[in-house]
Amino acid sequence: TINLWGAAPPGGLTFQISTNNYGGTIPSSVTVPANAQSVSFTTATVAVANTAKVYVTATYPVGTVTGYFFVIAPTISSFTLSQTSVVGGSTTKVTGTFTITSPAPVGGIPIAMHAFDVYVSVASQIIVPAGATSVTYPITVYSVAKDTSQPITGTWNNISLSVTLTIKAVQISFFTVNPTSVHGGTVATWSIAVSEPAGPAGMEVPLAYLPSGNLGEVLIAAGATTASFTDVTFPVASQTTETITASTSAGQVSASLTVL
Repeated sequence: TINLWGAAPPGGLTFQISTNNYGGTIPSSVTVPANAQSVSFTTATVAVANTAKVYVTATYPVGTVTGYFFVIAPTISSFTLSQTSVVGGSTTKVTGTFTITSPAPVGGIPIAMHAFDVYVSVASQIIVPAGATSVTYPITVYSVAKDTSQPITGTWNNISLSVTLTIKAVQISFFTVNPTSVHGGTVATWSIAVSEPAGPAGMEVPLAYLPSGNLGEVLIAAGATTASFTDVTFPVASQTTETITASTSAGQVSASLTVL
């Protein structure tokens, strides 16, 4: 709005309008009607990646006046997950959605992503497309033997939002030993299967031995659902039984070997 100290003369008073170049559009001139003391005009703004201070100058025969306004850059307003608690594995489908406060500018809004453990994989950067106010993207969740909570963070323009994804452990499908009885000095083979493939780092399933009380683990290789290991027995004076229990947070399965 341009305001005059007094009424405009007959024929009105015309001002030439200019602005610093930020991509918006304004009229090239406006006229205060005869006998009026003000005139208002509009400017069409464009989305910006960084908040911009826009100067508008009105020039008339005996001087100029300048005003300004701010075009506010979008900020991250929310970060949500399609599911917040899932069983990890290849069949798990989780998506994340970022919403920003206003449409993204030309080139989009790049949001830097970070997941804090090997059990969650996200792109290092996702883009809110130009003109859009949100973006949805996939999150890969790998299988675990122990329930775990993983934070995921997105950052744009020094503002970060985080969500926490709870990953539930896989089930043990079976845990067996073959044969179930051996003479001391021979070998038995233990086999395990889980309900989802192991992630890129593999998956260690804890083992507990009785009666010795020893602890151990069996490694299921990346992409596999099964693993095996051998047990070399020793000669015994009398029949003994060894029980091994494999466990995840979802449950446990035991198998026993008799040494004759």
